[in-house]
Amino acid sequence: MSTQDSSLGRKERNVQLLERLAVPVNPNLPRVESDAEARFRDPKEAAKRAIVLYFVISVAHEADRETALTWLKDEGLWDAVSPKEKPSSRVIIQPRKKSWRQRGG
Repeated sequence: MSTQDSSLGRKERNVQLLERLAVPVNPNLPRVESDAEARFRDPKEAAKRAIVLYFVISVAHEADRETALTWLKDEGLWDAVSPKEKPSSRVIIQPRKKSWRQRGG
């Protein structure tokens, strides 16, 4: 089976699963990578990223930034924080400002 055949098969299986779950699917999406091309994260790496993203979202929703940063460092998760998520990047782990919709205006 060629790489393209494998990737089309994976896409079809994904579409079938989503349809069984009643999830709308855009039929114009490109093929996904083949089984040979796919890179799956180590479960521990995925768990670390999930925890980091939970803290990123928490800070965006007004959790204490310094407490979150300290906890991530104390728990040995700082290496799982991407450069864009670190405070020096000014992209994230910064509290977000509320829009007029969130203030009830």
